[in-house]
Amino acid sequence: WFIKCSFQSCVLGIIDNYVDWNENALETGQEYLQMMNMSKNDLYDQLVSSAGAEFTASQAQYAVDNLY
Repeated sequence: WFIKCSFQSCVLGIIDNYVDWNENALETGQEYLQMMNMSKNDLYDQLVSSAGAEFTASQAQYAVDNLY
């Protein structure tokens, strides 16, 4: 039995099964707060920004909720 998928989608599927993205966002948020004094909104914006960490909205919100 074989699964048909593109290389990228297969790799991303495997990564998603092994990475806890909420915890990753939380750890990244902690690092940002150690470097800079940020409001909840600023931290959220940095976590979801394409110039920042590029987490999803729910992952960023998880981090903010658990850091403040």
